[in-house]
Amino acid sequence: MSGANCSYVVAFAFLGLRAVRLPRPPAAAGAVMALVGFVMLVRPEPSVLRAAVMGTIGVAAVLSGRGRASLTLLMLSIIILLAVDPWLSVSFAFLLSVAATLGLVTAGPKAADTLSLVMPRVAAQLLAIPLMAQLFCTPILVLIQPVLPMYSLPANVLASPVVPAITLVGMLAVLALVAAPVLAQPLIAAAQWGTRWVEGVADTLAAAPVASLPWIPGAPGAAVAALASLSFLVLMIKQEAITDWWGRRIASPPAAGSGWRHWHWH
Repeated sequence: MSGANCSYVVAFAFLGLRAVRLPRPPAAAGAVMALVGFVMLVRPEPSVLRAAVMGTIGVAAVLSGRGRASLTLLMLSIIILLAVDPWLSVSFAFLLSVAATLGLVTAGPKAADTLSLVMPRVAAQLLAIPLMAQLFCTPILVLIQPVLPMYSLPANVLASPVVPAITLVGMLAVLALVAAPVLAQPLIAAAQWGTRWVEGVADTLAAAPVASLPWIPGAPGAAVAALASLSFLVLMIKQEAITDWWGRRIASPPAAGSGWRHWHWH
């Protein structure tokens, strides 16, 4: 159970209701109702509620395109969840969820824009999500275990395409158990095919050579990892800024006499 699962439930419900031309507010309300049903199905434990809140915020960031509003919602949700259960402040699951969502909301669009300079837009978006989650979560992960996983990014890229299908088909299987039991078994078998793929990816890459590298333990290791992640983000932002500047320079060169044309050719 994670924020990604909740995100897919909300997104599928919202887009499905919009596909039948339901106005945006009722579609959003229907998506929230679907999420409530999903939470009740897996039981509303603190980790589930945390995932539901974070996943909903992630979908809101994608659907609305308003990063600042999503960041405000994230901060508000953190305050509410900690007010209800202060012990979440020492939960690694909570910290990782917050970090991953923060990366998606604040740096996800920027990462997709930068990566799209060297690859197709769809591929850039698929890569940006696990990349930002990895960067923002690494300082916390090295506190749990002082190693640096080398294949986390390709593992997430390989596994992520089937996770939405697993979630959707699994939910349809649950509904079929009630409405049309004869359809439940084929749906369960289809979902199991996806889970076996995820398992195979995890097992294969975990057994690959140099699957992890030793890292500095404790707070110093977390600080170094945070500094490395921040440096990567800064380089990514600067790269995009330089590329944008160069694009504008080529599209709109300075007036004659400025020396630009001479520099450009020589």
